Amino acid sequence: MSQGRTNRSADNRLADVRLTFVTDGGKPIGNAKVSLQQTSHDFLFGCAFPTWHRGNQESEDRFKELFRILFNCMTTETALKWRALEPRKGQLNWKAADRMIDWAETAGIVAKGHPLVWGNGPKGSGVPRWMLSKPSRKIGRYLHKRVKKVVERYAGRLRYWDVINEPCHATWFEEQLGPDYMKNVLDYVREVDPEAKLLINEYNIIGFDREMEQLVDLIKDLQEQGAPLDGVGLQAHPGSRWLRADEITRACDRIGELGLEAHITELTVPLENQPIKGRPEGGVWDEEAQAEYFEMFFRTAFAHPSVKAITVWGLWDGMIWQSNGGLVRKDFSLRPVFEVLDNLINREWRTACTIETDARGECVLMGYLGEYQVEAEVSGKRCVGTFHLDGRDEAVTVALN
Repeated sequence: MSQGRTNRSADNRLADVRLTFVTDGGKPIGNAKVSLQQTSHDFLFGCAFPTWHRGNQESEDRFKELFRILFNCMTTETALKWRALEPRKGQLNWKAADRMIDWAETAGIVAKGHPLVWGNGPKGSGVPRWMLSKPSRKIGRYLHKRVKKVVERYAGRLRYWDVINEPCHATWFEEQLGPDYMKNVLDYVREVDPEAKLLINEYNIIGFDREMEQLVDLIKDLQEQGAPLDGVGLQAHPGSRWLRADEITRACDRIGELGLEAHITELTVPLENQPIKGRPEGGVWDEEAQAEYFEMFFRTAFAHPSVKAITVWGLWDGMIWQSNGGLVRKDFSLRPVFEVLDNLINREWRTACTIETDARGECVLMGYLGEYQVEAEVSGKRCVGTFHLDGRDEAVTVALN
Protein backbone atom coordinates (compact mmCIF):
# COMPACT_ATOMS: atom_id res chain seq x y z
CA MET A 1 0.00 0.00 0.00
CA SER A 2 1.41 3.39 -0.94
CA GLN A 3 0.77 6.63 0.91
CA GLY A 4 -0.51 9.41 -1.37
CA ARG A 5 1.26 12.70 -1.96
CA THR A 6 -0.23 15.59 -0.04
CA ASN A 7 1.97 18.46 -1.31
CA ARG A 8 2.88 18.43 -4.97
CA SER A 9 5.36 21.28 -4.60
CA ALA A 10 7.47 19.19 -2.23
CA ASP A 11 7.60 15.98 -4.31
CA ASN A 12 11.39 15.95 -4.39
CA ARG A 13 11.41 15.68 -0.58
CA LEU A 14 9.47 12.41 -0.72
CA ALA A 15 10.92 8.95 -1.28
CA ASP A 16 9.47 5.48 -1.94
CA VAL A 17 10.71 2.55 0.08
CA ARG A 18 9.63 -1.08 0.38
CA LEU A 19 9.40 -1.91 4.06
CA THR A 20 9.54 -5.42 5.48
CA PHE A 21 8.42 -5.75 9.10
CA VAL A 22 9.72 -8.65 11.14
CA THR A 23 9.77 -9.72 14.78
CA ASP A 24 13.02 -9.48 16.71
CA GLY A 25 13.46 -13.14 15.81
CA GLY A 26 13.19 -12.38 12.09
CA LYS A 27 9.66 -13.72 11.46
CA PRO A 28 7.64 -11.62 8.97
CA ILE A 29 4.73 -9.69 10.45
CA GLY A 30 2.12 -10.47 7.81
CA ASN A 31 -1.35 -9.01 7.29
CA ALA A 32 -0.91 -6.48 10.08
CA LYS A 33 -1.75 -2.83 10.50
CA VAL A 34 1.37 -0.77 11.22
CA SER A 35 1.33 2.83 12.44
CA LEU A 36 4.18 5.04 11.28
CA GLN A 37 5.07 8.44 12.70
CA GLN A 38 7.90 10.58 11.37
CA THR A 39 9.84 11.88 14.38
CA SER A 40 12.44 14.10 12.67
CA HIS A 41 13.36 15.69 9.34
CA ASP A 42 16.54 15.23 7.36
CA PHE A 43 15.96 18.67 5.87
CA LEU A 44 17.39 21.38 8.11
CA PHE A 45 14.89 23.88 9.48
CA GLY A 46 17.12 26.27 11.41
CA CYS A 47 17.26 29.42 13.49
CA ALA A 48 19.92 31.69 14.95
CA PHE A 49 20.65 31.01 18.62
CA PRO A 50 21.54 34.11 20.67
CA THR A 51 24.02 34.47 23.52
CA TRP A 52 22.10 34.36 26.80
CA HIS A 53 23.12 36.22 29.93
CA ARG A 54 22.66 35.26 33.55
CA GLY A 55 19.43 36.18 35.28
CA ASN A 56 17.25 35.41 32.28
CA GLN A 57 16.66 31.68 32.86
CA GLU A 58 12.88 31.69 32.59
CA SER A 59 12.98 33.44 29.21
CA GLU A 60 15.79 31.17 28.00
CA ASP A 61 13.82 28.05 28.93
CA ARG A 62 10.74 29.29 27.09
CA PHE A 63 12.86 30.25 24.09
CA LYS A 64 14.33 26.74 23.94
CA GLU A 65 10.89 25.17 24.26
CA LEU A 66 9.57 27.15 21.29
CA PHE A 67 12.81 26.61 19.34
CA ARG A 68 12.40 22.84 19.54
CA ILE A 69 8.84 22.96 18.22
CA LEU A 70 9.99 24.29 14.84
CA PHE A 71 13.71 23.81 14.42
CA ASN A 72 16.18 20.94 14.15
CA CYS A 73 19.23 23.11 13.42
CA MET A 74 20.75 26.08 15.24
CA THR A 75 23.33 28.62 14.10
CA THR A 76 25.64 30.31 16.61
CA GLU A 77 24.51 33.89 16.13
CA THR A 78 27.28 35.90 17.85
CA ALA A 79 29.15 33.62 20.25
CA LEU A 80 31.84 32.59 17.73
CA LYS A 81 32.34 35.92 16.01
CA TRP A 82 36.02 36.70 16.46
CA ARG A 83 35.64 40.00 18.32
CA ALA A 84 33.12 38.39 20.72
CA LEU A 85 35.16 35.23 21.29
CA GLU A 86 38.60 36.88 21.64
CA PRO A 87 38.13 40.54 22.58
CA ARG A 88 41.71 40.61 23.91
CA LYS A 89 44.54 38.79 22.21
CA GLY A 90 44.95 35.28 23.58
CA GLN A 91 41.94 35.52 25.93
CA LEU A 92 39.21 33.35 24.46
CA ASN A 93 35.84 33.09 26.16
CA TRP A 94 34.29 29.77 25.16
CA LYS A 95 31.45 29.75 27.69
CA ALA A 96 28.62 31.05 25.52
CA ALA A 97 29.44 28.84 22.52
CA ASP A 98 30.05 25.76 24.67
CA ARG A 99 26.73 26.26 26.43
CA MET A 100 24.63 26.53 23.29
CA ILE A 101 26.40 23.68 21.50
CA ASP A 102 26.05 21.44 24.55
CA TRP A 103 22.33 22.20 24.61
CA ALA A 104 21.97 21.47 20.89
CA GLU A 105 23.57 18.07 21.31
CA THR A 106 21.34 17.22 24.27
CA ALA A 107 18.26 18.31 22.32
CA GLY A 108 19.24 16.37 19.17
CA ILE A 109 19.66 19.57 17.17
CA VAL A 110 22.28 20.01 14.42
CA ALA A 111 24.73 22.80 15.27
CA LYS A 112 26.21 25.18 12.70
CA GLY A 113 29.14 27.51 13.37
CA HIS A 114 28.90 31.13 12.24
CA PRO A 115 31.02 32.90 11.11
CA LEU A 116 34.56 31.61 11.14
CA VAL A 117 36.07 34.42 9.05
CA TRP A 118 34.31 37.74 8.48
CA GLY A 119 36.33 40.61 7.03
CA ASN A 120 34.01 43.40 8.14
CA GLY A 121 36.68 45.41 9.98
CA PRO A 122 37.43 47.89 11.34
CA LYS A 123 34.00 48.42 12.93
CA GLY A 124 32.50 44.95 12.59
CA SER A 125 32.54 42.03 14.99
CA GLY A 126 34.44 39.78 12.60
CA VAL A 127 37.81 41.47 13.24
CA PRO A 128 39.05 42.02 16.80
CA ARG A 129 40.27 45.53 17.53
CA TRP A 130 43.65 44.35 18.74
CA MET A 131 44.43 42.99 15.26
CA LEU A 132 43.55 46.06 13.19
CA SER A 133 46.99 47.63 13.37
CA LYS A 134 49.00 44.41 12.86
CA PRO A 135 51.12 43.89 9.71
CA SER A 136 49.84 41.48 7.07
CA ARG A 137 52.28 38.69 7.93
CA LYS A 138 51.01 38.63 11.51
CA ILE A 139 47.38 38.87 10.45
CA GLY A 140 47.85 35.73 8.36
CA ARG A 141 49.33 33.86 11.32
CA TYR A 142 46.59 35.04 13.69
CA LEU A 143 43.91 34.02 11.20
CA HIS A 144 45.40 30.56 10.80
CA LYS A 145 45.66 30.18 14.56
CA ARG A 146 42.05 31.25 15.08
CA VAL A 147 40.70 28.84 12.49
CA LYS A 148 42.73 25.96 13.90
CA LYS A 149 41.74 26.60 17.52
CA VAL A 150 38.03 27.06 16.92
CA VAL A 151 37.57 24.22 14.46
CA GLU A 152 39.65 21.82 16.57
CA ARG A 153 37.56 22.57 19.64
CA TYR A 154 34.27 21.78 17.89
CA ALA A 155 35.38 19.17 15.35
CA GLY A 156 32.67 16.55 15.01
CA ARG A 157 30.18 18.76 16.87
CA LEU A 158 29.62 21.65 14.47
CA ARG A 159 28.49 19.82 11.36
CA TYR A 160 28.30 22.96 9.21
CA TRP A 161 30.41 26.11 9.05
CA ASP A 162 29.85 29.50 7.49
CA VAL A 163 33.58 29.52 6.85
CA ILE A 164 33.79 32.86 5.03
CA ASN A 165 31.05 35.37 5.66
CA GLU A 166 30.14 37.95 3.03
CA PRO A 167 33.33 37.60 0.94
CA CYS A 168 32.05 39.90 -1.82
CA HIS A 169 31.22 42.75 0.55
CA ALA A 170 33.42 42.34 3.65
CA THR A 171 36.90 42.41 2.13
CA TRP A 172 39.22 43.45 4.98
CA PHE A 173 41.07 40.13 5.03
CA GLU A 174 41.39 40.09 1.26
CA GLU A 175 42.87 43.61 1.39
CA GLN A 176 45.42 42.48 3.97
CA LEU A 177 46.25 39.00 2.67
CA GLY A 178 45.21 38.86 -0.97
CA PRO A 179 42.43 36.78 -2.57
CA ASP A 180 44.20 33.45 -1.90
CA TYR A 181 43.31 33.71 1.79
CA MET A 182 39.86 32.19 1.06
CA LYS A 183 41.22 28.93 -0.35
CA ASN A 184 43.79 28.77 2.43
CA VAL A 185 41.11 29.13 5.10
CA LEU A 186 38.89 26.50 3.50
CA ASP A 187 41.88 24.15 3.31
CA TYR A 188 42.64 24.77 7.01
CA VAL A 189 39.11 23.86 8.02
CA ARG A 190 38.95 20.74 5.86
CA GLU A 191 42.27 19.57 7.27
CA VAL A 192 41.15 19.98 10.87
CA ASP A 193 37.61 18.62 10.44
CA PRO A 194 37.25 16.55 7.25
CA GLU A 195 33.59 15.75 7.99
CA ALA A 196 32.25 19.29 8.35
CA LYS A 197 30.25 20.85 5.52
CA LEU A 198 31.91 24.10 4.45
CA LEU A 199 29.98 27.12 3.16
CA ILE A 200 30.48 30.69 2.16
CA ASN A 201 27.62 33.01 3.14
CA GLU A 202 26.62 36.17 1.27
CA TYR A 203 23.87 38.83 1.20
CA ASN A 204 22.10 40.75 -1.59
CA ILE A 205 22.17 37.71 -3.85
CA ILE A 206 18.55 36.60 -4.17
CA GLY A 207 16.94 39.03 -6.61
CA PHE A 208 20.24 40.80 -7.35
CA ASP A 209 21.48 39.37 -10.65
CA ARG A 210 24.72 41.36 -10.89
CA GLU A 211 25.73 40.42 -7.33
CA MET A 212 24.81 36.80 -8.02
CA GLU A 213 27.15 36.67 -11.01
CA GLN A 214 29.91 38.24 -8.93
CA LEU A 215 29.43 35.49 -6.34
CA VAL A 216 29.32 32.80 -9.05
CA ASP A 217 32.62 34.06 -10.47
CA LEU A 218 34.18 33.89 -6.99
CA ILE A 219 32.90 30.34 -6.47
CA LYS A 220 34.15 29.19 -9.86
CA ASP A 221 37.58 30.62 -9.07
CA LEU A 222 37.65 28.73 -5.75
CA GLN A 223 36.56 25.54 -7.49
CA GLU A 224 39.27 25.93 -10.13
CA GLN A 225 41.79 26.26 -7.31
CA GLY A 226 40.50 23.02 -5.78
CA ALA A 227 39.15 24.70 -2.65
CA PRO A 228 36.94 22.42 -0.54
CA LEU A 229 33.52 24.05 -0.74
CA ASP A 230 30.25 22.20 -0.12
CA GLY A 231 27.61 24.89 -0.24
CA VAL A 232 26.58 28.51 -0.37
CA GLY A 233 24.53 30.42 2.16
CA LEU A 234 22.09 32.84 0.55
CA GLN A 235 21.15 35.45 3.11
CA ALA A 236 17.60 36.75 2.98
CA HIS A 237 17.65 40.25 4.51
CA PRO A 238 15.80 42.11 1.73
CA GLY A 239 14.92 45.13 3.83
CA SER A 240 11.36 46.09 2.93
CA ARG A 241 11.49 44.25 -0.40
CA TRP A 242 9.26 41.26 -1.12
CA LEU A 243 11.50 38.66 -2.80
CA ARG A 244 9.43 36.78 -5.37
CA ALA A 245 9.28 33.00 -5.72
CA ASP A 246 10.89 33.13 -9.18
CA GLU A 247 13.81 35.18 -7.78
CA ILE A 248 14.36 32.63 -5.00
CA THR A 249 14.21 29.74 -7.47
CA ARG A 250 16.58 31.41 -9.93
CA ALA A 251 19.19 32.04 -7.23
CA CYS A 252 19.00 28.43 -6.01
CA ASP A 253 19.24 27.21 -9.61
CA ARG A 254 22.54 29.06 -10.06
CA ILE A 255 24.03 27.45 -6.95
CA GLY A 256 22.79 24.02 -7.98
CA GLU A 257 24.38 24.45 -11.43
CA LEU A 258 27.74 24.75 -9.64
CA GLY A 259 27.19 21.37 -7.97
CA LEU A 260 26.80 22.92 -4.52
CA GLU A 261 24.20 22.86 -1.78
CA ALA A 262 22.09 26.00 -1.39
CA HIS A 263 21.29 27.09 2.16
CA ILE A 264 18.78 29.86 2.77
CA THR A 265 20.28 31.79 5.68
CA GLU A 266 19.34 34.73 7.87
CA LEU A 267 15.71 34.98 6.74
CA THR A 268 14.04 38.12 8.14
CA VAL A 269 11.39 40.71 7.35
CA PRO A 270 10.77 44.09 8.99
CA LEU A 271 7.62 44.61 11.07
CA GLU A 272 7.60 48.39 11.30
CA ASN A 273 4.66 49.06 8.96
CA GLN A 274 7.09 49.88 6.17
CA PRO A 275 5.65 49.85 2.64
CA ILE A 276 6.21 46.51 0.94
CA LYS A 277 8.39 46.93 -2.13
CA GLY A 278 8.07 44.56 -5.07
CA ARG A 279 4.65 43.09 -4.28
CA PRO A 280 2.05 44.02 -6.95
CA GLU A 281 -0.72 44.52 -4.39
CA GLY A 282 1.54 46.70 -2.24
CA GLY A 283 0.62 46.91 1.42
CA VAL A 284 2.78 47.31 4.51
CA TRP A 285 4.89 44.89 6.49
CA ASP A 286 2.72 43.67 9.35
CA GLU A 287 2.13 40.31 11.01
CA GLU A 288 -0.19 39.07 8.26
CA ALA A 289 2.28 40.01 5.54
CA GLN A 290 5.08 38.36 7.51
CA ALA A 291 3.12 35.09 7.70
CA GLU A 292 2.24 35.17 3.99
CA TYR A 293 5.83 35.95 2.98
CA PHE A 294 7.40 33.24 5.15
CA GLU A 295 4.96 30.64 3.85
CA MET A 296 5.77 31.55 0.25
CA PHE A 297 9.50 31.57 0.98
CA PHE A 298 9.49 28.22 2.81
CA ARG A 299 7.34 26.51 0.19
CA THR A 300 9.54 27.78 -2.64
CA ALA A 301 12.86 26.87 -1.00
CA PHE A 302 11.69 23.52 0.37
CA ALA A 303 10.55 22.50 -3.11
CA HIS A 304 13.94 23.25 -4.69
CA PRO A 305 16.17 20.15 -4.97
CA SER A 306 19.41 22.06 -4.31
CA VAL A 307 18.24 23.58 -1.04
CA LYS A 308 19.35 21.71 2.09
CA ALA A 309 18.43 24.21 4.82
CA ILE A 310 16.29 27.24 5.63
CA THR A 311 17.43 29.34 8.58
CA VAL A 312 15.37 32.09 10.21
CA TRP A 313 17.43 34.85 11.84
CA GLY A 314 15.22 35.63 14.80
CA LEU A 315 12.75 33.64 16.88
CA TRP A 316 11.92 35.99 19.75
CA ASP A 317 11.50 39.78 19.80
CA GLY A 318 13.31 39.88 23.14
CA MET A 319 16.61 38.96 21.48
CA ILE A 320 16.69 39.93 17.83
CA TRP A 321 18.74 42.37 15.78
CA GLN A 322 15.74 43.55 13.76
CA SER A 323 13.07 45.21 15.90
CA ASN A 324 9.78 43.28 16.06
CA GLY A 325 10.93 40.84 13.39
CA GLY A 326 10.63 37.63 15.41
CA LEU A 327 8.24 34.73 15.04
CA VAL A 328 7.30 35.28 18.68
CA ARG A 329 6.45 38.57 20.38
CA LYS A 330 8.34 39.91 23.37
CA ASP A 331 5.76 38.44 25.78
CA PHE A 332 6.27 35.06 24.07
CA SER A 333 2.85 35.09 22.43
CA LEU A 334 2.96 33.49 19.00
CA ARG A 335 2.70 35.53 15.84
CA PRO A 336 0.67 34.07 12.93
CA VAL A 337 3.93 33.18 11.18
CA PHE A 338 4.83 30.74 13.96
CA GLU A 339 1.56 28.89 13.43
CA VAL A 340 2.14 28.85 9.66
CA LEU A 341 5.60 27.29 10.01
CA ASP A 342 4.39 24.85 12.66
CA ASN A 343 1.72 23.62 10.25
CA LEU A 344 4.20 23.22 7.37
CA ILE A 345 7.06 21.61 9.29
CA ASN A 346 5.15 19.46 11.76
CA ARG A 347 2.03 18.53 9.82
CA GLU A 348 1.98 19.08 6.06
CA TRP A 349 5.62 18.04 5.54
CA ARG A 350 5.68 15.26 8.15
CA THR A 351 4.50 11.74 7.37
CA ALA A 352 2.06 9.95 9.70
CA CYS A 353 -0.05 7.05 8.50
CA THR A 354 -1.26 3.52 9.09
CA ILE A 355 -0.37 0.93 6.48
CA GLU A 356 -1.16 -2.77 6.08
CA THR A 357 1.44 -5.42 5.35
CA ASP A 358 0.94 -8.31 2.96
CA ALA A 359 1.45 -11.97 3.88
CA ARG A 360 5.25 -11.51 3.68
CA GLY A 361 5.21 -8.52 6.04
CA GLU A 362 5.86 -6.08 3.19
CA CYS A 363 4.35 -2.75 2.14
CA VAL A 364 5.40 0.37 0.23
CA LEU A 365 5.67 3.78 1.84
CA MET A 366 6.05 7.17 0.25
CA GLY A 367 7.22 9.56 2.94
CA TYR A 368 9.31 12.58 3.79
CA LEU A 369 12.97 11.92 4.57
CA GLY A 370 13.86 11.48 8.22
CA GLU A 371 13.53 9.21 11.26
CA TYR A 372 10.40 7.14 11.84
CA GLN A 373 8.83 5.38 14.80
CA VAL A 374 6.75 2.28 14.09
CA GLU A 375 4.10 0.52 16.17
CA ALA A 376 2.08 -2.64 15.54
CA GLU A 377 0.17 -5.27 17.46
CA VAL A 378 1.73 -8.71 17.10
CA SER A 379 -0.02 -11.69 18.72
CA GLY A 380 -1.80 -9.34 21.09
CA LYS A 381 1.41 -7.57 22.09
CA ARG A 382 2.37 -3.96 21.30
CA CYS A 383 5.65 -3.94 19.39
CA VAL A 384 7.70 -0.92 18.34
CA GLY A 385 10.67 -0.14 16.13
CA THR A 386 12.42 2.62 14.21
CA PHE A 387 13.94 3.21 10.80
CA HIS A 388 15.49 6.00 8.76
CA LEU A 389 14.14 6.96 5.35
CA ASP A 390 17.02 8.60 3.46
CA GLY A 391 15.91 8.12 -0.15
CA ARG A 392 18.91 5.93 -1.01
CA ASP A 393 17.66 2.48 0.01
CA GLU A 394 14.95 0.84 -2.09
CA ALA A 395 14.16 -1.65 0.64
CA VAL A 396 14.45 -1.55 4.44
CA THR A 397 13.79 -4.28 6.99
CA VAL A 398 12.36 -3.06 10.29
CA ALA A 399 12.52 -5.26 13.38
CA LEU A 400 9.76 -4.71 15.95
CA ASN A 401 10.05 -5.83 19.55
